Amino acid sequence: MFLPGAAARACLPDGGGSPDADGPASGWAVFPGADGAELAFRVEGYEFPDTTDAQNPDSQWLVIHARLRSPGGASAEFTDPCLRLAEARALASWLFALACAPNGGLPADGSTFLGFAEPLLALGLRDVLEDEVLLGVICPDPDEEPRLPAGWPEPLECAIPRAGLLEAARLISAQLDALPPRR
Repeated sequence: MFLPGAAARACLPDGGGSPDADGPASGWAVFPGADGAELAFRVEGYEFPDTTDAQNPDSQWLVIHARLRSPGGASAEFTDPCLRLAEARALASWLFALACAPNGGLPADGSTFLGFAEPLLALGLRDVLEDEVLLGVICPDPDEEPRLPAGWPEPLECAIPRAGLLEAARLISAQLDALPPRR
């Protein structure tokens, strides 16, 4: 795992808190929105598990399982090859940086937006508060295969406790570290 345990918790005023019941212990990185809306996802593995040559671009694609719930309670789930290995690592690093950003400030690298090659999701920093970080999450619905639940907000506005961001970063990191290496 590339995120240091004690050092990662040290950036949070309360030492990091504890994960919620549907967070890291369950294998889901959870982004809660207003009125019960939620985006949750986890890394399932490689899209092409038998393609192990790191120089082959196909060896880098991950399969992500996503779960969405709209404010009205409608829900949907899907599994999609949508992130490359480097993008998933960048997501974990960005979440960690957000958890440790100063109040009203920016993450250490100054980034405020994270988007990916496949349009599963994009995240934009809204604000960094004392105990939580505000994110806007855009989750496009492909025309050829609609999958968002009725009433899904665009963007999903999330207020995520700093400890929740740290736990999501650790979870994604652990899921990636558990995958067989590409050579």
